[in-house]
Amino acid sequence: MPKAIFVVKTSPAEAAREAEYNDWYANIHIPQICAVPGFVAARRYKLSPTPAQDAPAYLTIYEIDADDPGAALAEMRRRVVEGRIDSSDAVAKVPVPETALYHLVDG
Repeated sequence: MPKAIFVVKTSPAEAAREAEYNDWYANIHIPQICAVPGFVAARRYKLSPTPAQDAPAYLTIYEIDADDPGAALAEMRRRVVEGRIDSSDAVAKVPVPETALYHLVDG
């Protein structure tokens, strides 16, 4: 069982680029993130449409199985800065993607 999850909410930059966004996310981004020690799996979800919903269209949950999930996250961010994890302009930058790290609660 993973010791933590890293949650990311994003949207395509434009509706017309949704296929490009999904291709990059599934075939480039997730494999690069899962190559970071501690990151063991990822699942993606698409927001169910509701009339009053104003939230990013996609949610990705990365599973982290490491004694120090914060260190795994720091390594992932280091690789982003170094250019070892690719970004894509198919991802909306406004609003800024939402992220959060959750630790497993025992008991």
